Amino acid sequence: MSSISIMIIAVDRYFYITKSNSIKFKKVYAWLAWPITTLLGVLMAIPVLTRTNIFTVKSIISNLGIVINGELLDLTKYPSPYAEELDQIYVCIEDWRQEDGVFMVKDRVWFTIFCGVVQFCIPICVITYAYYRIAVYLKMHRHPSSKNDAKQRKTNCMLLSISLIFFISWFPFTIVSLVAEITSVFDDNAVLGIIVFAICHLIGMTSSITNPIVYALMNENFFKGKLKWI
Repeated sequence: MSSISIMIIAVDRYFYITKSNSIKFKKVYAWLAWPITTLLGVLMAIPVLTRTNIFTVKSIISNLGIVINGELLDLTKYPSPYAEELDQIYVCIEDWRQEDGVFMVKDRVWFTIFCGVVQFCIPICVITYAYYRIAVYLKMHRHPSSKNDAKQRKTNCMLLSISLIFFISWFPFTIVSLVAEITSVFDDNAVLGIIVFAICHLIGMTSSITNPIVYALMNENFFKGKLKWI
């Protein structure tokens, strides 16, 4: 939802700045942004919800073909009491199999690609285009002067920073997700894969925090309002 929220903010800024003379903005539009964002997030989560099932740890190990330290995990090598205990432990995982049988990576790779396109490719294109059009519009409608030129450079810097922050935040997560699904780079070290995935996901989620900070630090009205509070 964070990437969708940032994309909607960019679209909102685009229409408010470049179309304010032709479109009458109302408060109801702002109130509609929240349910629309939530609805899009829910729709994207539906495939995961419908494909998530409960399995025993034993069945997962038997079907997934888990590799540890370069060797395929074989339950027959472990004492029977441990294997029986694994049959009593239940976990929820995504099941993308087209039919009953062994879990295959190819069954879920298309959903990973879909998520990468919807959560990264489309938002970065929309954000970049929206802020580029805003920068062009402001440059064309400002009277040329040293003061306005300085404002324009600051505005361009802010818009560019927002686009770059989003790209830097979500690009590693998107690439790692695709690489982990398509290749076997983390097969020999599952723990490393989990750590890398968690770090990249954390970096991606920070974009929800960094964008408001950039808006605040580069917005003169924010500091003027802050001085009034003091």
